[in-house]
Amino acid sequence: MPAFPPESRIAPKRKQNVMIAGILGLFIGIL
Repeated sequence: MPAFPPESRIAPKRKQNVMIAGILGLFIGIL
């Protein structure tokens, strides 16, 4: 079992979600 806090495990996924949302927003803006 890895011994790091849940925040450090969740943070990268949240950042990836923000990037995906930004890319989708750009696509919607272009279309």
